[in-house]
Amino acid sequence: SAPNGTWFEPTSWSPDGTTVIVSSDAAVAYQYGADDFAVNVATGTYLDLTNQPLYFEEHAAYSPHGNKIAHESEYPNPARLPQQATFNYAQWRARLKTELYLMNENGSLSMQLTGANTPVPSGTPDPELNLSQSTTAWPTTWNIYGNQIIHAQVAIDPTTGHVTSTIQWLITFAGPCG
Repeated sequence: SAPNGTWFEPTSWSPDGTTVIVSSDAAVAYQYGADDFAVNVATGTYLDLTNQPLYFEEHAAYSPHGNKIAHESEYPNPARLPQQATFNYAQWRARLKTELYLMNENGSLSMQLTGANTPVPSGTPDPELNLSQSTTAWPTTWNIYGNQIIHAQVAIDPTTGHVTSTIQWLITFAGPCG
């Protein structure tokens, strides 16, 4: 059975069909502190992959070989919880800033791939940086070789929380990573 929560969003099946990733506020203190969970479909066991209850994580996607997971996370932007826990969804979403991350299938070794809202280290290409408004980074699909991923950078209206534009980015890794 699932831990207590108010929403459960399945986002990706593992290639072997044994696990589904669910983005949810299950077992976290704040609805907007959602994490990505690996759910074993045979046992119903939930494993919190991201385990950052003060940051929002969502849209996790398994790589073709299942050894990597791309996902969006509010980190490294400043935590907005618990201060914004009582905001309505439109107020909260209008301030949402996320980056694209890559982690191992068990949640370990998470690394930031984009710098859409937070500049990446000096000397690193950062074409998606947009400091003029909040953007979110959704992993959308991997290629079959696990060496490329397409993700959407979604700009958010700062007053309504509605999407104002979307840019698709192709990330190519130095070799197969997924």
